[in-house]
Amino acid sequence: MKNIIYLELITYALIVAGYIVAIIFPQGVGSVTGYSTVIIALFTLIVLKMVPLTHVQGLKWQMFIPILPIIVVLGICVWVLVINIKFSKHIAKGNVPRDYTTFNILNFILLFLQLIMLYKSDLDTSAWLVSPSWIISFLASFQFIIVFIMQMNLEYFITDG
Repeated sequence: MKNIIYLELITYALIVAGYIVAIIFPQGVGSVTGYSTVIIALFTLIVLKMVPLTHVQGLKWQMFIPILPIIVVLGICVWVLVINIKFSKHIAKGNVPRDYTTFNILNFILLFLQLIMLYKSDLDTSAWLVSPSWIISFLASFQFIIVFIMQMNLEYFITDG
C-alpha cells in the first residue's frame, strides 16, 4: 500500500510538471506537451485509485464516487488539449484575441486549484467543512464556461495577423 502512495506522489509531481510546461510555454508545442503530460498523469492517478478496489469482495458503484472528480478534471484537460491541437497554428503565430489569453490564464488557475483539491482529498477530509469533491465540482462548473469561451474565441475571433 505504501508503494501506491509513493506512486501517487510521483503522479502528482508529473501533473505539476505538465502544468508548469503548459504555463511557461503557452503557445504551440509546449501547451500541447504540458496538457498531454497532465492527461497521462491524471489517467495514471485514476488507475492508482482503482488498484485497492481489486481486492474488494463486494464491489459496488459507490466505491467509484471518489474517482469522479479526477474524471471531471481529466475531461476538462482533454477538452483544452483538443482546442490547443486544433488551433495550434494560430496560437503559435499569436493570431488569437486578447480575451483568449485572459481566459487561458483563468483556466490555468482553476486547473491548479482543482489539483490542490484533488491532493487535499487524498489527505484528511474530516477537517473540511465542505468536501473537496464538491469544491472541485464547483470550480469545474466555472471552468466549463471558461473553456467554452476560449473555444468560441478561437473559432470565431481569430485574426489573420
